[in-house]
Amino acid sequence: MATTSAKDGAIDLEAFLDRLARDGESIVIERDGRPAAILAPCDDSATRRDPAPSGPTASEAHLKAIMDRSPVEIGLKDTAGRYVMVSRRFEELNGVTNDEVAGKTADDIFPEKIARVIAAHDAEILRTGEVSEREIEVTLDDGVHTYLTVKFPIVDAEGRVTGIGAISSDITERKRAQEALREAYDELEVRVATRTEELTEANRALRAREAQLRQAHQITKLGHWSWDPETDRLSVSPEMAAILGVAPKELEGITNQAYVERFIHPDDREQVWKFGNTRDANKGRFTIEYRLCHSGDTERWVQELGEAMVDEAGEPIGEVGTIQDITDRKRDESALRESEARLRQAQKMEAVGQLTGGVAHDFNNLLGVIMGNAEILADRVGETDPQLGAILRATRRGAELTNRLLAFSRRQALAPRSIDLDELVLGMTDLLARTLGETILVTASKTPGLWRAAADPGQLENALVNLAVNARDAMPGGGKLVIETVNMPLRDSAVAKRHGVSTGEYVSLLVTDNGRGMTPEVLARASDPFFTTKGVGQGSGLGLSMVEGFARQSGGFLTIESAPGAGATVKVVLPRAKEDSERPASGRKAREPKARGETILVVEDDPGVRDLAVSILKRLDYRVIESQDGRAALEILQKPDPIDLILTDVVLPGGLSGPDLVTKGKGWQPGIRVLFMSGYATDVLDDRDRSNAAGELLNKPFRRAELAERVRGALDRPDPV
Repeated sequence: MATTSAKDGAIDLEAFLDRLARDGESIVIERDGRPAAILAPCDDSATRRDPAPSGPTASEAHLKAIMDRSPVEIGLKDTAGRYVMVSRRFEELNGVTNDEVAGKTADDIFPEKIARVIAAHDAEILRTGEVSEREIEVTLDDGVHTYLTVKFPIVDAEGRVTGIGAISSDITERKRAQEALREAYDELEVRVATRTEELTEANRALRAREAQLRQAHQITKLGHWSWDPETDRLSVSPEMAAILGVAPKELEGITNQAYVERFIHPDDREQVWKFGNTRDANKGRFTIEYRLCHSGDTERWVQELGEAMVDEAGEPIGEVGTIQDITDRKRDESALRESEARLRQAQKMEAVGQLTGGVAHDFNNLLGVIMGNAEILADRVGETDPQLGAILRATRRGAELTNRLLAFSRRQALAPRSIDLDELVLGMTDLLARTLGETILVTASKTPGLWRAAADPGQLENALVNLAVNARDAMPGGGKLVIETVNMPLRDSAVAKRHGVSTGEYVSLLVTDNGRGMTPEVLARASDPFFTTKGVGQGSGLGLSMVEGFARQSGGFLTIESAPGAGATVKVVLPRAKEDSERPASGRKAREPKARGETILVVEDDPGVRDLAVSILKRLDYRVIESQDGRAALEILQKPDPIDLILTDVVLPGGLSGPDLVTKGKGWQPGIRVLFMSGYATDVLDDRDRSNAAGELLNKPFRRAELAERVRGALDRPDPV
C-alpha cells in the first residue's frame, strides 16, 4: 500500500491516476500524519484480462472503477466546483448518475442549505490548499444522517491546483454510538454520584439510629435476664435492678422463686406461677405483664419477654429475656379508657338531653296555658275549689319536673347574677331544717373573704334543696347535714380539662352528710339521668343530674365523694362573678299591679301561650295588640300609634327573632320597653342581645302574678341610657 501525504496541501492527480492504473495499489491520503482517506483499486477481472488502454481515458476508467468499489462517496471537481467524476455510492445516495452530474455544481444537485456548506468547504480548499475535513448533517427519509467529508486539492505536474477531491462517509451510527456512550457515561456519573450520596446519607442515618438506639436503651432502662433451670438461678442486668428499685448486689444469686415471692405483686403471683407452669417454655417466645412490689412501696407495671434456649439436640438449657417498666403506658391506657367512658357518657347525656329538653320545651308551653287558665278560672269559682286546686298543684309539679329536665339537659333558661353564696345558704337554712325534719341537723357558716359566684339564684336554690333532700334520704335514721362554701382557684390545666372547664377562679358549695354513703358502682352512676336507688315511685332519678346540668350550664362542674358507711360530699363548683356586687334588681310593685294606660305588643307564635298572656294583661287593664311572628309585629311598630312595651318570645318563626325585632323596632319607637319570654336554653339571650335590646327575661311557664310583676317592673324601669 502506497501513502500519499497531503501535508504539503496538494496531490498530483496525473501521478495519482498513473499509480492506481499501473500498480493497482491502494493509496492512503494523509493529513498531518493521519490517514484521511483510502483509495483502493477495483478488483475487476475484465480490467485485469485486457491491458489498460494508454492515455487519460484509461486512467479515468480505472479510477472510476476503483471509486465505484469504494463504500464511501467520492467526488472529483474542477476549480469551478463542477463535478468531473463521482463514485457509485455517490450516485446511489443522491439518485443521480455520473453522466448526469458531470459539469454540474452542488447548487444543481443538493438543497440550497447543503449546497452553501459544500461551496464554502470547496472555497476553503482552494484558498488554503490543504486537506480539510468537516461533518455535515443531512435529512434523509429515515432521519438525520451525519457525514464526515474529507476534501483535498488536486494539482498538476507544475503544482497548480486543477481540482478538488472529496470523500464522504456516513458516520451516523458511529455518532449515535458515541452520543449513546456519552449519555451512558453521564448517566453512570449521575448514578454513581447519587449512589455515593445515598450511601453517605445511609451511613449518616445508620450512625444516627445507632445513637438513638443507645439513648433509647438508656432512657427506657430496658433490663435483661437469664435463667438456669438446673439451679433456678437468675442473672440480671443493672437496668433490671434499677427497675426493681434495688442495688444490683441484692439480686446476685437470686432464684426465680425468690424473685417471684419478693418482687411480684401478691395479686399477680398466682397468674405468674400459672403461666410458668402451663407454658411450653421449650418452644418459641413468651410475653407476660404483671405488677411489681417496688422498693418505694409504689405499684409499677412491667412487661417481660422471654425465649427458651436449647442445645444442638433441642434440649432446654435455660431462658433469656428482657423486662421493661410499662407503668406510664398502663396509666395512659387507663386514662384513655376513662376518656372514652366520659365521651360515651357525654354522648349519652347529650342524646337524652336533646330528647328531654325538646319534650320539656313543648311541655312548658302546655303547662303555661293550663296554669294560667286555671288561675283565671279560680278567680271566677274561688280558689277553694278542690278540682282547681288539684289542677294548680299538678301544673306546679309539672313545672318543677320540666325545670329539672331542662336543668339536666342544660337547656333551662338561666338568668345568672353575681350572688353571695353565704347569704343565699344562710337565708335557706331555716327552710331546709323544716323541710328535712327534726332528725336532721343542718349547719352552715359564713366564709371570710368569700368570692361572689356567677349563677342563677333561683336555680341554685333549687339545686341546694335537691342536694339536701338526697342527703336526708341517705340518713333515714337521722344525721347531720353540713353546708360549706370555699374559694377555689383552679390552676391545674389537667384538672380543669378533666372537668371540662378552663383554669381560673371558682367558688364551691359543699353539701356533706354522714349517711350510709355509696358503693363504687352507685357512685359511678349517681348523676346519670333517671338513675335512683329509691323504690318505685319514690324518686325521679333527676336530682343529681339536674344539679350537675345546672352547674355545667353555669360554667362550672360537680363532683361527688362517697364511700359505704362514710357519707357523701357533693361539691357544686361555680365560676367567680366578674362583678363585685349584685346587679340591682328591677323595681317591683305589689302583687298583680294594674295598668296605667299603657299599650303592650304581645309577640308569641304558640296560640295558647299568646291567648293566655293577652287575657291576663287585658284583665290587668292593659291595651293589648297581639302578633304571631316578628315580621307582622315589625309592621305594627312602624305605625304612628305608640307602644309602651314589647312582650316577645326569644325565638320566632319567619326568620326574625325576638332580639332582632326589638333592635329594628327601636328605630321607630326608641323609648319602648322590652320583656322577653323563653323556656329553653337555646332561646336565652346572650349578653350582646340583652344589652342591645335592653330587655329582661321571663321564664316559661309563668304564673299570672309573675307576669303582672315583671311587666310592671319593665314598664317602671328607668329609661335606658
